[in-house]
Amino acid sequence: MCSFGKRVVHRLHQRHEQLEAKAKQCQTLVQVEVRKVGADDEGKIVQLKAEMEQLVN
Repeated sequence: MCSFGKRVVHRLHQRHEQLEAKAKQCQTLVQVEVRKVGADDEGKIVQLKAEMEQLVN
């Protein structure tokens, strides 16, 4: 393969690795946000259960 082709392949490989790293970072951020929303929902559920118990009693 000519030197230009080698440089192109090398740059494409580097770009691919950068995009993979960024995708992993985004996936991690999404997982963190999903956990936050889940925790907020759990808190709301507990609060609603408590309110319902107060209304029943």
